[in-house]
Amino acid sequence: MEESIIRIGIAFIGGLASFLSPCVLPLVPGYISLMSGVSIDHLKSGEGSRVNARRAIIVNSLAFNAGLSVIFLSLGATAGLIGAAITNNVWVRVVGGLVIIAFGLQLIGV
Repeated sequence: MEESIIRIGIAFIGGLASFLSPCVLPLVPGYISLMSGVSIDHLKSGEGSRVNARRAIIVNSLAFNAGLSVIFLSLGATAGLIGAAITNNVWVRVVGGLVIIAFGLQLIGV
């Protein structure tokens, strides 16, 4: 249990470091602007309420991240279930091995 907490912490620090890198950080304002539908010029000009613009940015960002998380979690869970079902079947292994042999023979020109 303690080892998994350490791994999660290391992954979090790695993600934070990659986000704060000099080649990614300048892209963040444009990314947030595109994702939220509020342009940087609109924020600078003061049109409308800044509180409403910030609220729109936060709500749209959270919705985007929630949707992305659901998609990747469902893809991972589905791949795991399919993988568990396939690896227990002997015929899938035999057919897979024959396909790999056929690909190898084709690669060497037979």
